Amino acid sequence: MLDFTQHKDFPYYEFPKGVVLEVYDKKGGKSLVTSDYAINYVSSKLVDLQGNVHIITSDSTVLDAPQLFWNQRLHWVYTDNEYTIHFKNGGVNNGLGFDANEDFTSFKSRNNSGLQVIED
Repeated sequence: MLDFTQHKDFPYYEFPKGVVLEVYDKKGGKSLVTSDYAINYVSSKLVDLQGNVHIITSDSTVLDAPQLFWNQRLHWVYTDNEYTIHFKNGGVNNGLGFDANEDFTSFKSRNNSGLQVIED
């Protein structure tokens, strides 16, 4: 980690060799987030994950994308890039750009195709 928080108008931490994050929810569930590179902007609480972004949520949802932004203040993730997401119910979504809350229970894709599982 490189610390650029001292004497900067826009402080940030840079992770040039990537990150492996274990994120715990309020119920104790663990999600795993990995990427090849990351920047954490301290003031805005925005994390920019780049390169082979891979997320496995506590409920087994799997996301792969080349870049993903995580707004820690709003608990929101989004990208304008291509992505593939495998939902826990067997659904698969391939698309270009999405917005979602951190646990992917609210997910809005802007351009996608895939397999959706619909229960009667």
